[in-house]
Amino acid sequence: MLRESSHASWLGSLSSAISELTCEYKRVTLIGFSMGGLICANFAHLPVIDKIIFINTPIYFWNLKIIIGDVIRGVINRDYGKISYYKKSVGGASAKSGIDFLRILASSKRILKNVRKPALVIQCKRDESVNFRSAKYIKNKIGVNAELRYYDGGCHQVFGCAELRDLICADIYAFI
Repeated sequence: MLRESSHASWLGSLSSAISELTCEYKRVTLIGFSMGGLICANFAHLPVIDKIIFINTPIYFWNLKIIIGDVIRGVINRDYGKISYYKKSVGGASAKSGIDFLRILASSKRILKNVRKPALVIQCKRDESVNFRSAKYIKNKIGVNAELRYYDGGCHQVFGCAELRDLICADIYAFI
């Protein structure tokens, strides 16, 4: 749980996983979903890292246009599922976790310009948590080594959205 950990432990977890994988594999592809993409950027310099995939990775968070639209539709239609989802999302995060997220975000933004490995940047246009402009920022920082793919529709939890899950997984597989 994020509350009991820190940005240093998040980085340490991936460092340990990469160390374990290098005992068995010569090349490792990192796939980072959301904040995981920011964490992966911190390891792009390692020689064993072959490629990096960023999925709905935040630079600009909260897409207020989508959130406000969801809330208004929920009230009008008396369907409070999305409103409940947003309340739980905000209420479930501690201040400490938020600060650790901002630390990872700040350090990763500085690191992105040094990523030289091939990268695939995936972003759903209807992601409520990550503004779709984040993907272009990541692509621009990495430059020619990055391929950017936007997907119409979707949501932040893209692998729970049946409409795009198979397409995105096929694109990831093709990239790898």
